[in-house]
Amino acid sequence: MRRIAKSTPNITFGAVLRGMLLVATAALVLASAGCGGDETTTTSEATESTSGAGTVKVSMREFTVTPATDKAPAGEVTFDVTNDGNVPHEFLVVKTDFAPKDLPTSKGGDVDEVADGIDVIDEIQDIHVGAAESKTFKMPAGKYVLFCNLPGHYQAGQTTGFTTE
Repeated sequence: MRRIAKSTPNITFGAVLRGMLLVATAALVLASAGCGGDETTTTSEATESTSGAGTVKVSMREFTVTPATDKAPAGEVTFDVTNDGNVPHEFLVVKTDFAPKDLPTSKGGDVDEVADGIDVIDEIQDIHVGAAESKTFKMPAGKYVLFCNLPGHYQAGQTTGFTTE
């Protein structure tokens, strides 16, 4: 059996040092490119300054709706909704003077979306397990209810209040 001689690369300490210096320089250039003066606006600042309301993160799970805050300035409100649960959900926004747990319901117990005193602003349908959806809603000043209206979810308590001012 013939042995094949392995060749070892002839790497010097100077070559390693030059490589490390090159990587460090590249990292410094990239890091400094992200820095700027006070005129730089982040994405969230731009959203807030143009819409007046910004973005509200919402977690949905069995059987809760948990926004990061329960109020926002009136105007356009973007909800970033994540399904952190184990079953699909939907996200509805209605303008109403009803308390979150007192919305009118149908015989089956789901919210009657066409009942008097309910103004459906919009919804995000079919938020699958682990998925995140984002949508902007036009929300004049007032009281709102955020909830899931899939069968059994509202009755199980998947609802919360929200206010715009």
